[in-house]
Amino acid sequence: KGQAVSTSGSVGFDNEYYIRGTSPYMLEASRYVTGGGVQLVDYEKDRTNVNVTLSGATKGSWIEVPLLWYPGYQAKDNLGNRLEIIDGDNHVLRVLLEDGSSQVRISYIGLWYFRVAEFISLATIVWFVMWYKKSKKVRISS
Repeated sequence: KGQAVSTSGSVGFDNEYYIRGTSPYMLEASRYVTGGGVQLVDYEKDRTNVNVTLSGATKGSWIEVPLLWYPGYQAKDNLGNRLEIIDGDNHVLRVLLEDGSSQVRISYIGLWYFRVAEFISLATIVWFVMWYKKSKKVRISS
């Protein structure tokens, strides 16, 4: 198995965002770990978005990136394949690669029920604004 990588700057203070069992002392800054013969050529990280360029990827190879594993991440490669993400060493994201995966984009998209909650919140705000305007008209006309 590979080593865990750093999430320095991405993790909350006092370990509040660590998954139970994560050792913050095992996380190292800017460390990307590969397995199964794949090699890291280049990478770019912007908050919860990671782009990596790889060579030699085959089915069964993998890369761990400096993000803690939580549900809601998505990984796609240059061939349009949606790649599986699993909990890696020390609870970092491990992306399972396919044959020919030479570029991978990882991003946080959230979970479907987050979208439902956002819709309900928006609908509630719209309803409240409409109710407020209607009640204001009733008071003025009274």
